[in-house]
Amino acid sequence: MIEHYNSNMKISRRDFLKYICASGAMLIAPFLVPFGKIFAIKKDTPTINHTMEQPELILPQRDPSHNVDLINSMLEYSENVRLGEGVFNITPSWQNPGSGLNFGLQIPKSNTTLEGSGIGKTILRAIQPDMTIISNLHYDTAPAAISGIRVANLTLDGNKSNNTPILDQSLIRFRKSVNVVYDGIEAINGAFVGIACAGISRFPDDGDGKNFTISNCISRNCNDNGFDIASNATITNCMAINNNAGGTTANLDFDGADPCLVDGFKSIGGTVGIHIGNPVRPSNNVVIKNDIQNPLQNAIVVEGTKGAMVLNTHIEMENSYTAIQISKGASVSKISNVHVLGAGTIDLSEDSSIIENNNVTSVAGPSVFGYYFESPNKNKPLHQGP
Repeated sequence: MIEHYNSNMKISRRDFLKYICASGAMLIAPFLVPFGKIFAIKKDTPTINHTMEQPELILPQRDPSHNVDLINSMLEYSENVRLGEGVFNITPSWQNPGSGLNFGLQIPKSNTTLEGSGIGKTILRAIQPDMTIISNLHYDTAPAAISGIRVANLTLDGNKSNNTPILDQSLIRFRKSVNVVYDGIEAINGAFVGIACAGISRFPDDGDGKNFTISNCISRNCNDNGFDIASNATITNCMAINNNAGGTTANLDFDGADPCLVDGFKSIGGTVGIHIGNPVRPSNNVVIKNDIQNPLQNAIVVEGTKGAMVLNTHIEMENSYTAIQISKGASVSKISNVHVLGAGTIDLSEDSSIIENNNVTSVAGPSVFGYYFESPNKNKPLHQGP
């Protein structure tokens, strides 16, 4: 036993050592807490993927130039940019010295999402009609290839002043890009093209893009093509309305696109409903399943391409143009389950492999319309009459 100051209180050696250890622990504990915070890891602590954090909403600015500066700055440094509700007036951030065309929002890098709050809720309005509102032309007419781009849930308003086309303008356009998604985009009042992928069909070098996915999009009241496809693409549940500048402009146009699938596309009005290819830049292996109503001219034109298929399509015509015209060296693999209502024909000037289950019905009863023309099915009648 060890005796202390009070002779009546005795403590064992073991209890004394416990006392000393406890007192020492109390003295050094405050210094150990910070280290504990550093090294302690709880098994149930969730890890945070910072790239998936909900980004802060960007709201419209009073000064239009601030909209462009703010959004472009976010697009340069962030992978996920979200726009709130309201009208964003978009001013030019760069002008092409050759063409004089202006560009607004620019996505310069891969794996970037620009998303609004919905069609008609987030509106990006060009301050002048000769401007591409969204693109990857980042201060360079020949941008580096980028991939993994998504633009969604917004309206692009080209703010055109009249129906005179401004050549080469488009409301959204990505050149030399791979794996690009357009989802829930409305393009209206464009001075030239509404929605373009891999540039536009006038420029062969724009066709380097690949794997575009376009879904739930609308293009209307543009002076040229509503959708201009110069890349392989999948287009689902989209609509084009009254995109019209005369000539062979179309609600949906393919040039240099191979292959493409169009499913659930609805075309209303416009000059031509769907135009596929040309002898210079054929669009091979395009499969379309759609609904075309009241074009000013042809419902479907196929030129200079191979392997196209027209399936499960309903066409309503109020003119005497050909409903489906295949010409200029084109061949169609299959025309099946096509119903033409009105004064239209299916005109085959080139060979087509499979033609089945189609009919042409005139609203006025039996008529001279409703025939396949030219080889190999010259004057082969379709079902006629109501």
